[in-house]
Amino acid sequence: MKTLFTIILLTIALSVFGQCEYTHENQGINIFLEADGSANLDFALGGPALTIGYQFNPHFFFGCGMSNKYGGTRSARPVDTKPLGWYDANDDTFHDDYFIDEKGERHKIIDNPYGDRYTVYENEDDCEECCDYAEPVLDIYMDVRYNFLAHSRYTPYINLKTGGFFGRHGNSNFDELILGCRLGCGEGDFAIIGGAGWTFRRICTDELKNQHLFTLSLGVEF
Repeated sequence: MKTLFTIILLTIALSVFGQCEYTHENQGINIFLEADGSANLDFALGGPALTIGYQFNPHFFFGCGMSNKYGGTRSARPVDTKPLGWYDANDDTFHDDYFIDEKGERHKIIDNPYGDRYTVYENEDDCEECCDYAEPVLDIYMDVRYNFLAHSRYTPYINLKTGGFFGRHGNSNFDELILGCRLGCGEGDFAIIGGAGWTFRRICTDELKNQHLFTLSLGVEF
């Protein structure tokens, strides 16, 4: 929350310093090409986004877009294995005909169809972060943007995206709110844009639930 508040103050400060007249009227068909990333402690997504729409006046833009993201869940407890059996300290040998549980009781070892003689456990001592970031997610959304200052080269803006996504974590919908700053370049539509905000993804699977994500975005407008 402090980071977001700081970004808002910086965008307002930039707007004050950019009050010189910006003669170009930002209006007509605009295209936004952005790269954004969203993450929390358990989940992360990131990738390029393309938005096409109409700038009705220097303030208001409405369009549609799509984004191809990659991401996944993170686990702090990797699965490890250890062999089943018992150790004979007298002759320094390991035997796998039976194993002894925590209560000291003996159990026969029965091979599974793959011939493995291992038990699975979670090794908390050698904990490393494991990530599964190979899963693609396709976002399709509507995009509404509002520039607060009409004739300033530097203006804070607010951006709302809402739509659906398709991927391994189910087909559902998301909402995204970004506060940022637009830096106009030259007298045309070209501008550099960047901001930060919040994304809410509605996910309902056995592995993952709804996710609140911190989001960063950087791109160009032309």
